[in-house]
Amino acid sequence: MEKFLRPSFFLIFIFVSFVSFAEAAPDNYPSRDITWIVSSAPGGGFDTYARAVAPYLMKYLPRRVNVVIKNVTGGGGLSGASMLYRAKPDGYTIGYLFYPGIAIVAMESDIGFDLNKFTPIAQIAIDEQGFFVSAKADIKTLSDLQKKDPLRLLTQPKGVTMYSFCVIAEKLFNLKAKMVTGYKGGNEVATGIMRGDGDAGILNLNEFIKYVKSGDLRVVLTFSEKRDPLTPDVPCVTELGYPEGTAVRSWKVIFGPPNLPANITKTLQTAFKKALADPELKAWVEKTEKPLAYADGKEAWGKLQKVLTVFKKYH
Repeated sequence: MEKFLRPSFFLIFIFVSFVSFAEAAPDNYPSRDITWIVSSAPGGGFDTYARAVAPYLMKYLPRRVNVVIKNVTGGGGLSGASMLYRAKPDGYTIGYLFYPGIAIVAMESDIGFDLNKFTPIAQIAIDEQGFFVSAKADIKTLSDLQKKDPLRLLTQPKGVTMYSFCVIAEKLFNLKAKMVTGYKGGNEVATGIMRGDGDAGILNLNEFIKYVKSGDLRVVLTFSEKRDPLTPDVPCVTELGYPEGTAVRSWKVIFGPPNLPANITKTLQTAFKKALADPELKAWVEKTEKPLAYADGKEAWGKLQKVLTVFKKYH
C-alpha cells in the first residue's frame, strides 16, 4: 500500500509546488518589457497621452523595464482591442479601449469578443467635449442651436464615437440636425466648420481650444459637469439642465486582458497613480493643457457603465 501512496503524495507535492510557484511568480513582475497597445496611428490624442505617461509609468514600476507603445490601427480601434483580448494575462500587454465608441459598435454588431471580460486597470484622463461653431456664425447659445433648421452637424461616419456624440446631442437638446458625414477626424471637422461646410460640430475641447484662441471658432457649450477652466464664460450641460449630456466625453482608460491577476493589476494601478502625480508630468500638463485624471480600474469601470446607460437610451 505504501508503495502506491508514495508516488501519489509525490505528484500532489509537485502539483502544489507548481501552483504555489505560479501564484508567487507575479511577485517578480515586471521582469521584461510591457507593451502598451494604442489602437490608432501615432500623433493622435490617445497616442500623445500614452507617450507622455509611459516614461513615468516605467519610473514607478517596482522593477525597471521599458513600456513600449505599439500602434495597432484598423477597425476604429477594434483591431487593437482584439489583440489585447487575446493576449496572455501576465501583465505584459495593456492598452486602451476606445470608450464609449467601442461599446456603441458592440451594441449594434458582433465584435468577436466580450468587452465585459477585460480587466480595467486605470483611468488616466477624460477628454471634455464642446459644441463648436464658426466664430463668424450667428449661433451663440443653445437656443440658437435649437432654432437652426436644419442644423448641419459635421461628423465622422456612423459607428465612430463622434457620430454617436452628435446623435445624443440631437435627441437630448431636440435639435433639427442633419448629419454631414465623411470626415476622417476632428481636424477635418474643425476645418470644415471654419470653411462653412456646416454649422457646428462636437470636438475635443482641449485639442481644439487653439482655434477659439485664434479667433476662428467659438464654443457654445461644453459637455462637462461644471464650467471648464479653458472656457470659463461658456455654460456647461449641467447648468443648462441637461446632466445626461456629461456622457458625451471620451475616456482614456487602460485595460488588461481577461483574467489578469489581481496583484498584477494592483501593481500597475499603483504605478499609474504615482506616475500621474509626478511633478514633471504635471508640468507637461500645464504646458500642453492636456489634463490628467487618475481613477483606479473599478471606479473607472463603474463610471463607464453609467455612461453607457445614457448611450443605450439615446442611441
